[in-house]
This record gives sequence, C-alpha cells and structure tokens, in this order.
Amino acid sequence: MSDIERGKFNRFNVIDGVLIVLIIAMIAGAAWFFMRGGGGDLVYVYSTVEFQNMEIGFSDLVSIGDEIRCAIRNYHMGHVARVETKPSYMINFSIETEEFVRVYTEGYYDVYITIRGRGTANEGAIYSEGQIMRVGREISMGGRGYAHTGFITELRTAQRGSN
Repeated sequence: MSDIERGKFNRFNVIDGVLIVLIIAMIAGAAWFFMRGGGGDLVYVYSTVEFQNMEIGFSDLVSIGDEIRCAIRNYHMGHVARVETKPSYMINFSIETEEFVRVYTEGYYDVYITIRGRGTANEGAIYSEGQIMRVGREISMGGRGYAHTGFITELRTAQRGSN
C-alpha cells in the first residue's frame, strides 16, 4: 500500500497554515495599496501649478479644456480649468537701499495653470486621479505641444456638480 493510499499526504500541517496566512496578508496588502485613495468625499480637485521664468509664447500653447498628463508616468491628471500669466521677477538685495527688492525679468513670465481632476478628500489627504496632492509638490506635466515641471502653489476642492 502506498503513502497516498494510507493518507499520509492528506493531512493539514503548520506549513500549510503559514502559507494560507501569508497569501491572505498579500491580498489584503495589495487591496490596501490600490484602494488607499478611495476613501472620502467625491470632489473635484483644483490644483494650481506655477511655472517660473517661461518665455512669452508658452501660455499661448495652453488652452482651457486641454487634457493634462504626467510627463513622466503618462497617467491622466485632469483638464486645464484656468491659465494665468504674471510678469516674472526675482528677489535681489539692493546695495543702495540695503533692502530686498523685486526685479522684473523682461521677456519672461510666470504661468499659473489650474488643473481640474476628479478625486477624493478626507481629513488626512486629498487625492486627484489616484495621486496624492499637496501644496509644494513638484509636478511634471504636459499637454499637446508642451511639457514642463512646476510646483503646486494652490489646492482647493469643490463638490462634484458645482464649480
């Protein structure tokens, strides 16, 4: 009579239990990783990204409604909701007045692009299109005909269905 017929290999042992616990832990970890941005209220996330010292024609490339994608990982970030241009300046120390003064750089502008994405918000974090959003975060983004890196300077949320 073989070992299989006697039932020696049909027993449940400690190693089987450890393997089952490890598999359940891996499934729970994967579920947490992929669902971590899913909790909270469903909102529109408006993030304003600042691009400093851009040449004069850059803002003409950006149009309201353009789809914005991450320039590195190519995931969808949202659509352009607003484009604003301001003269670019630097803070320099003036020897004559012994004060810090603004010096405007001729021919260059700071461009502020506001992106509207779908996301969630709770007490701990704001997620837009699955990515965590924070003021000061560096964003590499691009649209049709342009790509650049800037920093989030403003972040706000609005309930879906409102602006």
